[in-house]
Amino acid sequence: MNIEKVLELQEVISDKRVPIDMHSLNEYYYFSQSKRKWLSLSKDIDIIHFIRLAIKHLPEDVLMCKGDIVEMYEKNKDIIDRGVLSNIEDIANETYSYTRD
Repeated sequence: MNIEKVLELQEVISDKRVPIDMHSLNEYYYFSQSKRKWLSLSKDIDIIHFIRLAIKHLPEDVLMCKGDIVEMYEKNKDIIDRGVLSNIEDIANETYSYTRD
């Protein structure tokens, strides 16, 4: 099921309109190395491939944000909210220093 259809279903299921910027997805294209052509994000790519594409192109620190890192974030949320820790490396270093003491 392509992204356009998923967004249409989202509107029906949630009984809310999707944000206006989601309607402009048809203006964005991705070059598929395997198909050797440009694909419309909203019409040519199904939800599974879109998720894989997003994961493939997410920055490494976002991809690391799973398992232990998420747990570290939850344990240090108050420190993060105060602005003491600003990135995932700080969170990991601070958490590991707590566990080593």
